[in-house]
Amino acid sequence: MSKRAIQILSSCSDMYKAKATKKAKPAVKYKQYTRLILSFIYPCLLMDEENHWSLVCVDFEKKSITYYDSLGNRNFVCLKQILQYLMFEHFDKKLVEFLPSGWTLTNMGRHCPQQSNLWDCGVFVCVFAEYLARDEKFDFSQKDMPRFRKQIKSEIINKKLRIDMPQA
Repeated sequence: MSKRAIQILSSCSDMYKAKATKKAKPAVKYKQYTRLILSFIYPCLLMDEENHWSLVCVDFEKKSITYYDSLGNRNFVCLKQILQYLMFEHFDKKLVEFLPSGWTLTNMGRHCPQQSNLWDCGVFVCVFAEYLARDEKFDFSQKDMPRFRKQIKSEIINKKLRIDMPQA
């Protein structure tokens, strides 16, 4: 994945779930919202699964959808739903069928850093997203989470992201 800024919108999860599961309508108009975000967001969708956060990264250049979970869970249903969502959005915006051939769906499972408690999943998701956006190798572990938590807090308070890569 090339280095580029990403924007993660917390409402992406709700938008995705509403369309993928055909349940409640999102708070904003779906078509208007997705026309806006698909033109500038490098897709990373946060998935909330029963109080546990995981991360899905869609890479259009590599034609890949990858699921990252710091508890080591695998979620093929989620990967397939994201692919269906992309197919729907492509047809909705371009009026041309999206062909999923050539796309790879990958569960990272235990092949990404793992948490050893039940409360750091949100921090892991933030760090996964930052490392992916910077095209960096996942060289961090559970022991680094207190420092990352402080860094995230500082960035929120100061309303500014660090430019340099944090050291694990």
